[in-house]
Amino acid sequence: MKTYKKIKFKSREEWLKTGRKFGGSSAAAIIGVSHRNKKIDIWYKFKTGKVDESKATENQTYGTLAEAPIREIVKLNLAREGVKVKSPKGIEMYVDKTYPFLTATLDGVLEVENEELNKRGMKGKFILEIKTHDLKGKEDEALWNGRLPQEYLTQVLHYLMVMNDFNGAVLVAKLNHYAYEHDNRLFQGEEFRYYYIYREEFEQTINKLKLAEIAFYERYIKGNEIPAF
Repeated sequence: MKTYKKIKFKSREEWLKTGRKFGGSSAAAIIGVSHRNKKIDIWYKFKTGKVDESKATENQTYGTLAEAPIREIVKLNLAREGVKVKSPKGIEMYVDKTYPFLTATLDGVLEVENEELNKRGMKGKFILEIKTHDLKGKEDEALWNGRLPQEYLTQVLHYLMVMNDFNGAVLVAKLNHYAYEHDNRLFQGEEFRYYYIYREEFEQTINKLKLAEIAFYERYIKGNEIPAF
């Protein structure tokens, strides 16, 4: 039985006004693995309901614009594995019925239509998450080498926490490679990596994440405490 409901918005501005929620990036900050936000940032956004879009970085704007064409590439690739890709119909948000501050906004939904074509053991529905990232050096490359960075894995597990009837997720990362000459950054090429996350392998981690987010809400949002800066 689904434990979430879908809410549709007329515009991005209307969606942004619903700032009092925990999404995937909030989850990463709450457990301390976000490179962008701290607990105090999530507390402030929730308390005020404000989301400052004016500070969107060049990389964030790039990621937003790249999402649709990447999704089309994913459709072509996963069709060979018996998987159908469904794009969001407008601006949608999924909300946990019991804990409505737990939400998910998806880049797409994957449905396995032909299990015989799928050699990865995918069944039923999967979440599609799309990321773009500039690799800035050896340390950054090592972070992505053979694994999905903890921050992005946490985001995906948060979505699976909300979407309780989904069997897993596929995170598609478009990684951009650069070389540096003096003060110039030169584009060298790009690569796509597909990361497959199966719910059954992370069930305990998902449960722990949910407890951590609920505890944060009870202590800092409902309570009078303020997280450390």
